[in-house]
Amino acid sequence: MDQRHTAAATAVWILVGGALAVGLQDRQSEQAQAVAPTAGSVEAQTPAPAERLIEALRPGNNENLSAPDASAIVGGPDSAQAAPEPASKFRITDNSFLVEEAFNQDAGVFQNSFVMARSRATGAWSGSFTQEWPVSTIRHQLSVTVPMSVMDGSGAVGDGLINYRFQAWSGKGRLPLFSPRLSAVLPTSAQRREYGTSGVGWQMNLPFSKEVGFVFFHWNAGATWLREAGTGTLWQTTPSAAGSVIVAVRPMFNLMFETYSESRPGAAGREVSTTFAPGFRTGWNVGDQQWVVGVAVQVTRGAVSDTGILTYLSYELPFMKTPGSK
Repeated sequence: MDQRHTAAATAVWILVGGALAVGLQDRQSEQAQAVAPTAGSVEAQTPAPAERLIEALRPGNNENLSAPDASAIVGGPDSAQAAPEPASKFRITDNSFLVEEAFNQDAGVFQNSFVMARSRATGAWSGSFTQEWPVSTIRHQLSVTVPMSVMDGSGAVGDGLINYRFQAWSGKGRLPLFSPRLSAVLPTSAQRREYGTSGVGWQMNLPFSKEVGFVFFHWNAGATWLREAGTGTLWQTTPSAAGSVIVAVRPMFNLMFETYSESRPGAAGREVSTTFAPGFRTGWNVGDQQWVVGVAVQVTRGAVSDTGILTYLSYELPFMKTPGSK
């Protein structure tokens, strides 16, 4: 497939996914309005039971440890009178393989995740380990990412990342979740010399997420900047885009389709590669801990052509007591 057509198809797919999410949200809103009680009806005059209201407003009311604590994100002046959001169909979130979901960690909970993929062409394993920590509240999050690879019995470490994410939008109402991330790219990889780059680089990503019924849509746009060796002023830029659709077959079993595309600088111009990954994830809540595993088939086309298997493991657990916890 032509590289430009592949990149264009990926961008269109991501835009269509976002538009579909908003369209489905509008349709649900219209259906809700059609069955809503009128101001003078008995249903409109009957208050919700106190127990339901207290439970809906309780911080961290979700079996999933990664779901955002909406009470930590301040709403508008009418937020105290707003109706409770419908219960989520998902008990697994913030556990994608290639696409970044727009969830920060709950206060007092940290996450460890491993992603490893095996190349059919070379037999090499490559992946990363990421650990995410909330900073005081769900608004702020720090994390570290360590890429790694193993081939012919020899291992190597890629460029490490130190990440900061800000939970800008909580996903209430028509707005999606939005958590922009800024990362420092550390020169810990021996391949830096092959790519002709040096020093600390930077990476930015803009992840959006929107739940519509039993479907979650995610889309990303970002870029990585690495300084060219010996210049001190010139930078190599690698833009990227990603998107996914995740279906909650059951709250703890999800079908996934993800795609990721990037455009690297090459000797003869831009080198575009796009990866498609259909797969699934499932998990278990064990007390106040959550385990999630997943598998996907990874197909890459463009400047790189390869097929492989991708595996995923995540482990979340609390590191401190939070208000309302036992």
